[in-house]
Amino acid sequence: MNGKYFIVGTFFGIQLRIHYSWLIIFALIAWTIITSYIPSFKHGLSPLVLTSAGLLVTFIFFASVIAHEYAHSIVANRRGMRIKRITLFVFGGASELQHEPDSAKTELLMTVAGPLTSFIISGVFAGLWLLAMHWHITAIEVICQPVAVLNFIVGLFNLLPAFPLDGGRILRSVVWLIRKDFASATRIATNAGVALSYLMIGVGVLSMFAGDLVGGLWFAIIGFFLLQSARISYSQTVAQSILTGVKVSDVYNDSFVTVPLGISINEFLSGYVLRYKHYDFLAADQSGKPIGIIEMSQVTSDPHRHYENSIDKYIQPLTKSLALKPSDPAIKAQQVMQSHNLDILPVMSGKELIGVVMRRYLEDYVAVHRLRR
Repeated sequence: MNGKYFIVGTFFGIQLRIHYSWLIIFALIAWTIITSYIPSFKHGLSPLVLTSAGLLVTFIFFASVIAHEYAHSIVANRRGMRIKRITLFVFGGASELQHEPDSAKTELLMTVAGPLTSFIISGVFAGLWLLAMHWHITAIEVICQPVAVLNFIVGLFNLLPAFPLDGGRILRSVVWLIRKDFASATRIATNAGVALSYLMIGVGVLSMFAGDLVGGLWFAIIGFFLLQSARISYSQTVAQSILTGVKVSDVYNDSFVTVPLGISINEFLSGYVLRYKHYDFLAADQSGKPIGIIEMSQVTSDPHRHYENSIDKYIQPLTKSLALKPSDPAIKAQQVMQSHNLDILPVMSGKELIGVVMRRYLEDYVAVHRLRR
């Protein structure tokens, strides 16, 4: 387990982890299938059979969502995109790209693989459902029909031209092919996503006023989620394009302070956080060698903290993968911070600590260059 996520395993060289919010949508879908969907087309099932079938359908459905994301990732890796992790969260899954596609063709192939997988799974289960109906095998029928329909809906929904959905990425890749301009294609796909999001929110609100409270609420929530995703994805894409070609040496700060071992939480707060106006620091031994990272959030999130106790408890050990070199790409710093949920990283020249990179340094660099653009 890792903070907000638990790791399922690694398949095809790609780690699969699940955000705890995923449990919410799993429970909601299972409840909907058990109480509404299966009873709508198959009557007379016992509560035990109905519950068992509903849970099995939900598990198969989410396995299908995972297959959808792995299809993206496997094609991306074969095209040199270096996807190392997939995360399931409350509204589906996400393949974590190390960098944006280097060509429109790569993005198109990578993106199409997901919906195509969902449609193939839908077709397979639709075929099994028809056979089950022909042979009157109720157990298979009540499982295969919902799985076929849900996968078809997932494939169709993902083809909506709303960035960052698959349809939005397909739109971007097509515009990119035509205009030969990645930034312009991203902006057009994002605007399409924002417009569709507002449309969905509007339809949802009108549906609620018309009496369809549950359906309208879901429509509005999904629209709001797409709106936020479009804006965040666009900002991330712009940030990556600005940081492309930038080195760690361009963004690191060689004026830094390290925290010694053994001081109390009170000393850390008054002597470092309040004095230097930072929340995150490197911890170092007596020789000045960095040995870990102290994050203020780790201290404040501990309900059992005692301010006279040592700060050492909250030091996250510094591994080789967390250390940067001045010649490393600035994007690498961004990726390491995102993947480890950190706001500060050391910059090393050999075994000597020469500076730090903080998340806000990267954000400030991007903000300034966005203004210049």
